[in-house]
Amino acid sequence: MMRYLLAAILSFTINAIIASHIKGGYITARRIDRLSLTYEITFVGYRNSESAVEFGGGVLDLGDGTSIDGTSEEFEIKETRITPFVVRAEFIVVHTYAANRTFIISYTESFRNSEIANMENSINTSFHVWTKIVIDPLIINDNLPSIQSDLIFEAAAGREFISHWNLRDTVEKDVIVYDFRIPQQSRGVDVFGYRFPDDPDFYEDYGKGNQEQNGAPVFRIDPLTGTITWDAPGDIFNLPQGYCPEDEEGCSEYTIAVLAKERRFVEGEWILLSEILLDFQIVVVPEKEGPRIILFDELCSGSGEIIEFTVESQRPFVIDISSEQIISSINGILPQEAEQMEFDGDQSFAVQFSESAENFDIAGLEMYMKADGYTYPEPFASFGVIYSEDCQSLYSSPIILGVADAMLRSDKIRIYPNPVENDIINIDITDYHNKELNLRIFSIGGEILLRGKLSDPVTSFTLSGNIKPGVYHIQLISGKGHLIKSSKVIWQ
Repeated sequence: MMRYLLAAILSFTINAIIASHIKGGYITARRIDRLSLTYEITFVGYRNSESAVEFGGGVLDLGDGTSIDGTSEEFEIKETRITPFVVRAEFIVVHTYAANRTFIISYTESFRNSEIANMENSINTSFHVWTKIVIDPLIINDNLPSIQSDLIFEAAAGREFISHWNLRDTVEKDVIVYDFRIPQQSRGVDVFGYRFPDDPDFYEDYGKGNQEQNGAPVFRIDPLTGTITWDAPGDIFNLPQGYCPEDEEGCSEYTIAVLAKERRFVEGEWILLSEILLDFQIVVVPEKEGPRIILFDELCSGSGEIIEFTVESQRPFVIDISSEQIISSINGILPQEAEQMEFDGDQSFAVQFSESAENFDIAGLEMYMKADGYTYPEPFASFGVIYSEDCQSLYSSPIILGVADAMLRSDKIRIYPNPVENDIINIDITDYHNKELNLRIFSIGGEILLRGKLSDPVTSFTLSGNIKPGVYHIQLISGKGHLIKSSKVIWQ
């Protein structure tokens, strides 16, 4: 009798694990007919590629009493395998609302991934995300913010994790504010037993949980950029080999929820335009040394200029070029040919600028890992070089974007208060290792309002006169031209 009972339990457990599949997702909307209030609504979800269950068993609630379930013909789901372990699912519906008001669109489906580390009984917990749209005839807002990359993240235990994902808004004056939330299983109901990823139970030695092993771990999100910093992921794993990326010996899956609020400054006050609840995972694997990029020295890039750098990597990788018209060649071949190549191991690069490059042209390159024929959606390194004619302008030297060692310490810098009060802004670099940084504050239109240098632990700047309420940009740049931190600030 006991043998049959154990067999039944084992069979149930295996089937449940196979059935469990949802890793994350979100909803966006685009207005396609302003007069008839018609919206194109898109759900994007991520699931475990090893599961036999596909997306589509849930319910899409359109917020006005209309809903679509998985048996409807309107559920035309397109699935794409984006990594060896993750499938991206997408379906789109077109819906017309009857009136100008606020609507909450949601999607709910059973079976999150099994054994999610930071919630209880995830295998029997439903997945739920929602998006709020505000339809107001006096405020033109045709598109909600869009996601710029797939929400699939991998981190290494004991190594500081920084995610540079964010939402893109088509209206420059709109502001998106980010904050963590507890993931939900239905409307207004949080998942059970949720713990944030820096909980002591996920660490062998919590008091030495950061990368430097001299303090407790930190898990936070930048409210204006959406950048997530986790210093550092824990070293206790709850999933065995076989359930982990690239056959790692162990791993853990953590579910994160972020609420993004889109606002616009109208006639002296901030108006809510939309809200999006995003739900996604960070997979933590044992510590390993990832690829790194060795940069060139400071230079003033000009037409025909060649820059050189080296990528050291133990994995294959590919490159993507954002401005082929500015770059004439990479290692002597055309940029479009270089984008078709796969590089294996250490690789040196020589990038030549086109002689037709103009002032303030930006050339960007990104490097993406590959494994088993799949390209990972998040670049491991990226940088841009901005061509300047006089070498004395705002961009007097190349600004390196997103390079590991420069960016890893950007979260050590505090810019406050935000929103700015009494035209005074403070910048605290006490915990930043570099001795001196250059400051630039400029308007959305590119007008430079202030230049300065930071050498003291805390420096205060006063901007008075014709500063109007709105959004402004701050850049902190090292002496070698590395962009250390870029942030939006709000003047009230």
